[in-house]
Amino acid sequence: KCQQFIFDLAADADEEILESFRHQFEPLHQHISTIKDGTYRIKNIVSDLKTSTHFSQDDKKVVCITDMLSSTINLVSTNYKEFARIDSRFAYHPDIRCYPSKLNQVFVNLLVNAFDAIKQKHLQMPQTPEGLIVVASEAVARDGRQWVRLSVRDNGTGIDEAVKTRLFEPYFTTKGIGHGSGLGLSISREIVQAHGGDLSVASEFGQYCEFCILLPVEE
Repeated sequence: KCQQFIFDLAADADEEILESFRHQFEPLHQHISTIKDGTYRIKNIVSDLKTSTHFSQDDKKVVCITDMLSSTINLVSTNYKEFARIDSRFAYHPDIRCYPSKLNQVFVNLLVNAFDAIKQKHLQMPQTPEGLIVVASEAVARDGRQWVRLSVRDNGTGIDEAVKTRLFEPYFTTKGIGHGSGLGLSISREIVQAHGGDLSVASEFGQYCEFCILLPVEE
């Protein structure tokens, strides 16, 4: 609006003068764009940090973990149907006591990352095979306890070793400015660990990536 106001005032000026005005406004537009990107990134960081606060015991509920995961899949997949399909392979359906909204945030983060990896691969190589995300659950016995292992595996871009070693570091991201706070996986692991479990990753660059959540099942 400021630029248009100045040009309206200088409507009768020579074209050379008007061109000089335009040239002066170009770096200003670039700075404004940078400020907007930075502000968006700060907004995402603040939002992520809010989820890193201590949980209240009052928020704990007993839920069927695969029912909750299925609901999240239905919600997230709506925006990515053209890039991939999801194959749910649930072999174990335990009820667990958890913070549903917090675990749901973990599920959303892992699913969106999987879809993004497949989308990126298709944009780079349009002839690549159909995108596939396999979400599975299975029972695991460990240390005399019962656990549920939830996995999200995609056939997207994969992760190279250098990146994989830093994935769970706070503020580390491979996405451009304004497209990632670098806190998603860090906070996701923190949430899982707050439930007495763990979040891990396995990957082969260019082939696949698989995130695994291990959670204890109360008997």
